[in-house]
Amino acid sequence: MGHKPLYRQIADRIREQITCGELKPGDALPTESALQTEFGVSRVTVRQALRQLVEQQILESIQGSGTYVKEERVNYDYFSVNQF
Repeated sequence: MGHKPLYRQIADRIREQITCGELKPGDALPTESALQTEFGVSRVTVRQALRQLVEQQILESIQGSGTYVKEERVNYDYFSVNQF
Protein backbone atom coordinates (compact mmCIF):
# COMPACT_ATOMS: atom_id res chain seq x y z
CA MET A 1 0.00 0.00 0.00
CA GLY A 2 1.02 3.61 -0.31
CA HIS A 3 2.12 3.32 -3.92
CA LYS A 4 0.90 5.77 -6.53
CA PRO A 5 -1.44 4.39 -9.18
CA LEU A 6 0.39 3.41 -12.38
CA TYR A 7 -1.22 6.16 -14.45
CA ARG A 8 0.12 8.77 -12.01
CA GLN A 9 3.60 7.25 -12.15
CA ILE A 10 3.50 7.45 -15.95
CA ALA A 11 2.20 11.04 -15.86
CA ASP A 12 4.99 11.95 -13.42
CA ARG A 13 7.60 10.38 -15.72
CA ILE A 14 6.33 12.29 -18.76
CA ARG A 15 6.21 15.51 -16.72
CA GLU A 16 9.83 14.85 -15.67
CA GLN A 17 10.86 14.37 -19.33
CA ILE A 18 9.34 17.77 -20.10
CA THR A 19 10.93 19.48 -17.09
CA CYS A 20 14.43 18.20 -17.90
CA GLY A 21 14.09 19.17 -21.58
CA GLU A 22 13.97 15.65 -22.97
CA LEU A 23 10.56 16.62 -24.40
CA LYS A 24 10.14 20.21 -25.55
CA PRO A 25 7.06 22.34 -26.34
CA GLY A 26 5.60 21.20 -29.64
CA ASP A 27 7.21 17.75 -29.49
CA ALA A 28 4.99 14.79 -30.29
CA LEU A 29 4.77 12.07 -27.68
CA PRO A 30 5.19 8.45 -28.73
CA THR A 31 1.96 6.70 -29.72
CA GLU A 32 -0.26 5.18 -27.05
CA SER A 33 0.86 1.77 -28.27
CA ALA A 34 4.54 2.70 -27.90
CA LEU A 35 3.94 4.11 -24.40
CA GLN A 36 2.02 0.96 -23.51
CA THR A 37 5.03 -1.13 -24.49
CA GLU A 38 7.56 1.21 -22.86
CA PHE A 39 5.80 1.19 -19.49
CA GLY A 40 4.40 -2.36 -19.65
CA VAL A 41 0.85 -1.24 -18.93
CA SER A 42 -2.56 -1.37 -20.60
CA ARG A 43 -3.74 1.21 -23.11
CA VAL A 44 -6.39 2.31 -20.58
CA THR A 45 -3.62 3.19 -18.10
CA VAL A 46 -1.68 5.15 -20.74
CA ARG A 47 -4.84 7.05 -21.71
CA GLN A 48 -5.51 7.91 -18.05
CA ALA A 49 -2.00 9.33 -17.69
CA LEU A 50 -2.28 11.36 -20.89
CA ARG A 51 -5.76 12.61 -19.98
CA GLN A 52 -4.44 13.82 -16.61
CA LEU A 53 -1.65 15.80 -18.33
CA VAL A 54 -4.07 17.24 -20.90
CA GLU A 55 -6.38 18.37 -18.07
CA GLN A 56 -3.38 20.02 -16.39
CA GLN A 57 -2.65 21.77 -19.72
CA ILE A 58 0.79 20.19 -19.98
CA LEU A 59 -0.09 18.19 -23.09
CA GLU A 60 -2.53 18.76 -25.91
CA SER A 61 -4.25 15.99 -27.81
CA ILE A 62 -5.14 16.55 -31.45
CA GLN A 63 -7.56 13.98 -32.79
CA GLY A 64 -6.08 12.09 -35.72
CA SER A 65 -2.66 13.65 -35.18
CA GLY A 66 -1.35 12.71 -31.74
CA THR A 67 -0.45 14.10 -28.36
CA TYR A 68 1.98 16.99 -28.06
CA VAL A 69 3.79 18.92 -25.36
CA LYS A 70 1.76 22.09 -25.10
CA GLU A 71 3.41 25.28 -26.32
CA GLU A 72 4.12 27.80 -23.60
CA ARG A 73 1.86 30.78 -23.99
CA VAL A 74 3.01 34.27 -23.22
CA ASN A 75 0.06 36.25 -21.95
CA TYR A 76 0.36 40.00 -22.05
CA ASP A 77 -1.82 42.94 -22.81
CA TYR A 78 -0.86 44.27 -26.25
CA PHE A 79 -2.03 47.80 -25.47
CA SER A 80 -0.17 48.12 -22.19
CA VAL A 81 3.06 47.06 -23.88
CA ASN A 82 2.64 49.42 -26.85
CA GLN A 83 1.39 52.58 -25.18
CA PHE A 84 2.99 55.83 -26.29
